[in-house]
Amino acid sequence: MAGFTKSIGLTLITATLFLTAGCGDDGPTRYRLSGIVTHNGAPLPSGVIFFDSQAGGTASGFAAIIDGEYDTAENGKGHLGGKHTVRISVEKPEGSQPDWQPPFPPYETTADLPNEKSTKDFDVPAVKSSRRRRR
Repeated sequence: MAGFTKSIGLTLITATLFLTAGCGDDGPTRYRLSGIVTHNGAPLPSGVIFFDSQAGGTASGFAAIIDGEYDTAENGKGHLGGKHTVRISVEKPEGSQPDWQPPFPPYETTADLPNEKSTKDFDVPAVKSSRRRRR
């Protein structure tokens, strides 16, 4: 009988853990962020922006960039507040030539984001050529 009671106890503990894990919110509080992304003074036609918390152990927030604008409300994946690594990439335009090259490699910067809904613009600087001039 003692083995049966122990088995029921473990089952109840396991069931309680499963039930409480399903309750509440879907993780940490996320905050909506929107803004404009430019490169060489012009809106970035299309791309994606990621917000990786520097606190670690958390999923990224992200948004599509369309005609220079982004808004994390479109996918519900806002930022967590605090220091973040921000990554911006260009998407290949539909119908572009096979040899199309993005105007810049994936760009990375940092931002300290508030614990509230906010806006933040990003300007991707011009890429310096890595080619050396011949003399």
